[in-house]
Amino acid sequence: MARTTFATAMAEEMIKELKKLIVDHTLLMRMIRKLVKKTI
Repeated sequence: MARTTFATAMAEEMIKELKKLIVDHTLLMRMIRKLVKKTI
């Protein structure tokens, strides 16, 4: 039992980190697009 709960907790943490990374990436891409539009 302890192993499975630990595994699910780890999986949940990984999913949270992935979501953060995806959000950061989308924000970065938006900023880059805005900068590109300004420069061109």
